Amino acid sequence: MTACMIILCLSIYVYFTQKQEIGESVLDRTQQGIIHLNAYLKPLVGTQEKPDKLAISRALEEFSERSIELKHGRYVYLRLLEHSGELVAEVSYEPYSLLEEVQTAVASEPLSYTGSIKDNIYLLDIQGNPHLRILLPLDNKTQTSRTYYADLVFAVSDEMVASVHSKIVTTILFISGIIIATTLILYPVIFNLMRRLSRLSLELLEANIDTLNVLGSAIAKRDSDTDAHNYRVTIMSVRLAEKIDLPSNDIRCLIKGAFLHDVGKIGIPDHILLKPGRLDEDEFNIMRTHVEHGLDIINSSKWLKEAAAVTGSHHEKYDGQGYPAGQKGGEVPIVARIFAITDVFDALSSKRPYKEAMPYDKVIRILEEGRGNHFDPDILDTFFLISEKWSTDLASMDTIKLKDELSEIVQKYFLDDIISMF
Repeated sequence: MTACMIILCLSIYVYFTQKQEIGESVLDRTQQGIIHLNAYLKPLVGTQEKPDKLAISRALEEFSERSIELKHGRYVYLRLLEHSGELVAEVSYEPYSLLEEVQTAVASEPLSYTGSIKDNIYLLDIQGNPHLRILLPLDNKTQTSRTYYADLVFAVSDEMVASVHSKIVTTILFISGIIIATTLILYPVIFNLMRRLSRLSLELLEANIDTLNVLGSAIAKRDSDTDAHNYRVTIMSVRLAEKIDLPSNDIRCLIKGAFLHDVGKIGIPDHILLKPGRLDEDEFNIMRTHVEHGLDIINSSKWLKEAAAVTGSHHEKYDGQGYPAGQKGGEVPIVARIFAITDVFDALSSKRPYKEAMPYDKVIRILEEGRGNHFDPDILDTFFLISEKWSTDLASMDTIKLKDELSEIVQKYFLDDIISMF
């Protein structure tokens, strides 16, 4: 595909370059004739107040007839004009089939002379046939102060066009051959390098995912929890995110954050983290610092720091009464708002060493009580539509099945793009 695009771009460039060369080639061949015309017409317009129109017309006719010797085409429409635009003399090659179209094109595009002769040559495309329009000033330094211009249209011959087209085709084929040959030589090398790069990228990504899993499991075990909680809450969070059409990039951040939401508890002393009873105010303030600890841990890794939206905001509340920043409403990252619902749902509906699992209906009532204060109402409504089936499905899965389910999610959002390159 890349080779085809290169060939196309080069072909367009070659086409227009060669087309421009038509004008330059014809100009080079007619330069001497233009000089002679200039020298011949000057006396006719400069020696008297009123130029001899008949003599000027004869000069233009003679110039047109002699142009057929160029073998590149001929002048088919010639005019002499005053600087004001008033026509002095006009000659045309009547047998020319596109003469009327040429005259119409000239009449519709009045030109003014600037710079050198080469700057005043214009390429006209008339019904697919190239024509050159040349504006030639006749410097008048004799008795009259009038300035005149010769306006000449040269019709390029079919032979000249065919020659240029042949050159274009030959050049394009030559360039295409080089590009194709180079592609065939380099493609196997590039393909193998890409496969190796993809394999190394896959291995690195798998290592990062293993690190994510290990960290999540480590804190779960230290917090008297199990891997199953991390698995369930991550699966539910992703399903809820998919239900509200969250972009894939955000879902990847959500997965990382769900695994590492409580990683900062590694920095909380055991007598507080593992205390069976209610924490006092000082203990609770220390417990709250696990958010800052978590951010410190994940920010040390470029790959893990995408978890910050969940790790840093999963204790924020929709009404702004959460911590650590007191974010409110849309200020709370959407991935944290999603996670807050699934985390509380799983915590209430799961059995822990210090409590029994709550019935589904009671859990839903508690979540409803948090509408608008703890939880985003819109996301909560979407969660209610599908939570009962999820609860039944996930409750029936053991740790192995949960891990398999999560592996499919990880592959979908992290690995499929790389695997498809093999």
